[in-house]
Amino acid sequence: MEKVSFEKRKNVHYPSCKYGYAPSKKYPEYKYSDISNEENEVYDMIRNCLYNFGLDSENYGKKEWNPFKSLIKKGDTVLIKPNWVEEKNENRKGGIDCLVTHASVIRCIIDYVNIALNDSGKIIVGDSPMPDCNLKELFISAHYNELFQSCKERNIEIEVVDLRGNIVSGFENQINVDEIKSEEIEVNLKNSSYFYEISNKIGRYRNGIVDFDDMNRKYHNEVDNICSISKQVLEADCIINLCKPKTHRKAGYTGALKNFIGTSFHKNSIPHTVVGSMNDGGDEFNGPKIIFGTETKLRDQELMYLKKGNNQMGRLIKVMRIPFFIFRRLTHKKYQGTGNWYRNDTIWRSILDIDRAVIYADKEGNLSNEPQRNIFTIGDMIISGEKNGPLAPTPKYVGGILCSDNMIAFDYFLVYFMGLNIKMVPVLNYINTLEKYKIPFMGNNVDDVKVFSNEERYHLKLIKNISFDRNNYFIPAEGWDKISYLNEEMLL
Repeated sequence: MEKVSFEKRKNVHYPSCKYGYAPSKKYPEYKYSDISNEENEVYDMIRNCLYNFGLDSENYGKKEWNPFKSLIKKGDTVLIKPNWVEEKNENRKGGIDCLVTHASVIRCIIDYVNIALNDSGKIIVGDSPMPDCNLKELFISAHYNELFQSCKERNIEIEVVDLRGNIVSGFENQINVDEIKSEEIEVNLKNSSYFYEISNKIGRYRNGIVDFDDMNRKYHNEVDNICSISKQVLEADCIINLCKPKTHRKAGYTGALKNFIGTSFHKNSIPHTVVGSMNDGGDEFNGPKIIFGTETKLRDQELMYLKKGNNQMGRLIKVMRIPFFIFRRLTHKKYQGTGNWYRNDTIWRSILDIDRAVIYADKEGNLSNEPQRNIFTIGDMIISGEKNGPLAPTPKYVGGILCSDNMIAFDYFLVYFMGLNIKMVPVLNYINTLEKYKIPFMGNNVDDVKVFSNEERYHLKLIKNISFDRNNYFIPAEGWDKISYLNEEMLL
């Protein structure tokens, strides 16, 4: 039986960076002297969450406690994979804490990974955020530099890596080649891809990246369905998946499964939508074609001009799009554009394909029949994000830490907790419908996942037997209200 561990406290807050996010207690297993004079409940919550999950429980309370010893052995390469997204929240009142994995969470995990490695092997901290994300600015605004400095002062060697192969700047989305520090490994799922069954739609895949022609020719064609993965991801023997749970305009939510989109090298390998209306086999919108279809065509023209280096025409076309964009935004409650709704039939395919590639591909990108690395997921839910995530979320205070060694179990608990109808969330509704390269799940019923928690309402109960609190439900992203239990029609 699969399980999750959920630690939840009232009035908990993130510690400041003043003490490098060090613990405020001298735990038996903690060998350093930098104890914080400021209370650090986040460190304590993660520690309790790992213990309640049953990790090395026989040594808990002793200096030998090593929660990751079943996942990490000496000499391993470990990737700590946070959610970095962007350096700023497009919701100006939202702040950064609901957008990215907090530095205090990463600090705690680095410490426990280092215990497991015993100063051997390699620790990589890396993500593939949005192409235009300025990581230097993010490291300042989210106080990651203080975290990195605390590691340096304690002689914990970490390699901080930008996993992107598409790093762009400016309106023209010019690729900054000199900043690319990773390498691409292509994992070809071919007819075992979730895109194989919709290969008749090749040419219509889009995701807002300039080179959609590359997407529809190189990465997805009649023969190939290629996941572009960063080299450091597949070099890892273990991945600690540090997601920031929040709502998502195209996928419904961000959790364990969605967080692996951040392992990609080339973003133009990840389709987000099929252009066109539902009536035409697309999933961008279900509104008047003269408005939405025209905007789509203009957007394609804009991107093609930019790809050719004709920036002047690109700017002109962008101006021409403005009236259509305004109309769409004014009517967003009735019509959805660019795939921002629960009928998006594309992005879940990208999510599940890249998950399976990361699980089953070896270091060279060759697919195996057995999982190639250990994966453990921890969700930073002290402050999550609701409404228009992932780029413009509103803070949702939860005061929780969620963990599991199974990504499906993690996401099932999360989506129930958020108040979304699981049967209408595509990524979970279609998971493991293909026989090959299934995402590991031991059991017959995902609702039978067992929960361990410090809260009685969850502890030792199966997900299906938990009465989830409506007060904890997340306000969904635009276009997802119809599948939220905050919607009164859903309750009838």
